[in-house]
Amino acid sequence: MHGNSASWTHAIIDDSDDGTCRVEITDEDGENFPVARQVTRGQAERLIERIAEQSRSSRQPVKVVIRDPYFMAATVIMLKRQPI
Repeated sequence: MHGNSASWTHAIIDDSDDGTCRVEITDEDGENFPVARQVTRGQAERLIERIAEQSRSSRQPVKVVIRDPYFMAATVIMLKRQPI
């Protein structure tokens, strides 16, 4: 079940008074993995959508997608540049 939120979960955590959040993913094996910090809520939601989309399109489990340094770096950099 790639990209299916039934097998993995996410948390958007309000991190500070400046309105930024951090994003943590709990993968299919139950391991908690921090994937982003100092992002807006909109950026965090879009990041979660991109991770699920990448998992579905590549037919890889989320645990593989979030540990791919090239995908994650490119995605987080792109999202931080967008005024979401």
